[in-house]
Amino acid sequence: MADKDINSLKKELFNLKIMKKSGQLTDTSQFKKVKKQIASLLTKERLNKNA
Repeated sequence: MADKDINSLKKELFNLKIMKKSGQLTDTSQFKKVKKQIASLLTKERLNKNA
């Protein structure tokens, strides 16, 4: 389940990068939000594997 969430967030991050390069992105704070969400999910996944 988390893999699908992580993959979708990574796709979203990629799309944000494309939008930034093309000049369509105005709110660059979205990068930070998506990166934090990915890190949070990866951390939770690692904690569950170690428990």
